[in-house]
Amino acid sequence: MNNKVMQKTLEALEPLPPQTRQLFETQFAILEAVLIELARNRLRNGLDEDQYEQFLGPPPSEINEAFGNMDKDVKAPLRFIYGFWRSWTRHVHNARCASFAASQKLQRRLASLTISNAVASADGEALKCLPWLESHSTCPTCRATIELPPRPDPFS
Repeated sequence: MNNKVMQKTLEALEPLPPQTRQLFETQFAILEAVLIELARNRLRNGLDEDQYEQFLGPPPSEINEAFGNMDKDVKAPLRFIYGFWRSWTRHVHNARCASFAASQKLQRRLASLTISNAVASADGEALKCLPWLESHSTCPTCRATIELPPRPDPFS
């Protein structure tokens, strides 16, 4: 986690009484775990509807009650950092949803493409392989495997 965010979070929690502090520490720990899970698996979709409602829906009543009982000087920095964490988590969730949707769309399009080759072609004609493709391990035109020389052993 970003050190500055953690520092601001701890500063906002410092003036709270122990029970209220524990309540908010739990909320921040949950949001941190959600962020880590979303960041760790970049190919996953965002949160499902139940998870979204649980973590990013309306704040729990205990949080609202705690904010209602706070002095203005204590409430302002805590409300800011709590909103920041929720906004940050929502942003990562939205990014995962968008990238997952784009990945799914790309997969559907790739699955619908066919590359002509002599074996699959009804007329027996295929696109020619290009010389510059010889440096690649497979030819994207005909999908023929290209044998590469073995790599030299760096330890010999």
